Amino acid sequence: MQTIYEGSLDSELFRRIASQTADIDLSKRDAATRARLDEIASGMKTDRKAVRRIARIAKQVQAFSLRLVGNGADVPVATVVTAKGFESACKTALRTFGGTFKNLELPGYAIQEQGGGVITCLSTSS
Repeated sequence: MQTIYEGSLDSELFRRIASQTADIDLSKRDAATRARLDEIASGMKTDRKAVRRIARIAKQVQAFSLRLVGNGADVPVATVVTAKGFESACKTALRTFGGTFKNLELPGYAIQEQGGGVITCLSTSS
């Protein structure tokens, strides 16, 4: 199954900042936190505000294993990595595989998270 990263979550800069800020409590606005963020920012040649923003996003990242289900079908679609939740993961899969979904000749189907509840973000049934 293919892994799709939404936006810039797969960039080298994002990965490096996410790994270096994983242990930082971003809710603190003290001098030690600012100094640590400044240190990371100078090493990445960016500013503290950008590092804080990327670190916040990194703490929200989730991976969704999406499956095409309905009418007896249960087909893996992709694993989507996003910080915006399940609905955004579905939309990313739809954008990536738009032609495939348009050409499906199934009377009704939905995308659902593997092992998740019955959350439908795409349905062709009327």
